[in-house]
Amino acid sequence: MTVRSAGFRRPGRLPGGDACERAAGPAEGPRLGLAAKRTGPGSRDTGTKRPKSAWWFGGFKKFLSKAEKRDAETQDGPGEGDIVTSPEATSWQSLVRARMQEEIDEWVAEGRRQAQTDRPLVLIDVIGVVSDASPKSPPDGDEPANRSAEDGAFDIPSYMPALVRHLVEVADVRWSTPLDDELSTKLTAGLGVGPLPSIEPDEYGMTEPAARELLWKAASAGRATYRIENVSSEIPSRLPDSTVLINLAPDKVLRPDHLPPELRPT
Repeated sequence: MTVRSAGFRRPGRLPGGDACERAAGPAEGPRLGLAAKRTGPGSRDTGTKRPKSAWWFGGFKKFLSKAEKRDAETQDGPGEGDIVTSPEATSWQSLVRARMQEEIDEWVAEGRRQAQTDRPLVLIDVIGVVSDASPKSPPDGDEPANRSAEDGAFDIPSYMPALVRHLVEVADVRWSTPLDDELSTKLTAGLGVGPLPSIEPDEYGMTEPAARELLWKAASAGRATYRIENVSSEIPSRLPDSTVLINLAPDKVLRPDHLPPELRPT
């Protein structure tokens, strides 16, 4: 995975990546008043098929029991240079890593079987990416407040509609945050593009497994993959090596210079 950061480098995780110059802040654009509606547990049809990504529930207990039994039969003691922890911790960690790798292998196999376009796949967040989440100075000297979807309004810079329209022209674009149909329609209408699909949360309200699945399947077919996020804490992990992660945490809004040349408008 390549990380493109708007203001910092992450040691050891930037093969071929580069830090982008920070330009002047974006011009103020229209404020788009939108109700803060997100999908979550219980908000969608409960009859949908249970996703494979919820591996730590259900069938994982059966997998755990079998794997522990197999490990007990084949264990011949630690070797030279092994890091020895408690047997319970070692067994659990190894099983988690093994199951996650099995899941990735399944996505890769499915992606290679599927008929896919050769267009790049772009997963893009809303708050702090399309919507400017940088603190604004309020009148009367009050403290600036950080914006979020719960505020009920998105700040869309004036240049953003043209930038998003360009991304839609050159790539398959999906929202990486779950939006219901009403909110997605209002947002895309304000940007001047047609409805865009969004990541579907699983029955436990989690979206990260679904994002990984989309990226791995697309990458397995040789497609370029990008993820544009406002990540201020933990960097998404277990992504394909070819995926470019564009982190906007320092600037909290997407600008054309943040994009790699192949996605940047000319």
